[in-house]
Amino acid sequence: MQIKLKRNNDRALNITVKRENEAVDITGWTIKLTVKPTQNATDGSAIISKTVSSHTDAANGLTTISIDATDTAAVTPGNYYYDILIVDDASKRQNSSTGLFIIEQEVTDGA
Repeated sequence: MQIKLKRNNDRALNITVKRENEAVDITGWTIKLTVKPTQNATDGSAIISKTVSSHTDAANGLTTISIDATDTAAVTPGNYYYDILIVDDASKRQNSSTGLFIIEQEVTDGA
């Protein structure tokens, strides 16, 4: 999946965690979004790293990852890579497929 957003803009990524097309109760789970310049870059070189443990509707598998304008304000527009790590309440880890995260140049800077 590809995610596009304008640099220096706010964005809410709404995610539903499913297993075999059924929503999963994610109470006590942690969801982490990491965006990096290359797929094999270290976590320390991530341009965006967001961790969510308080979910929108945990019983129905719904969570929201908020990206603030300040998270991308100093980022050079371009193509990056992301994945989402899900850690359940038994500390079992599952990464999503890697996707393309595109940060586009904003035209109006709002100053």
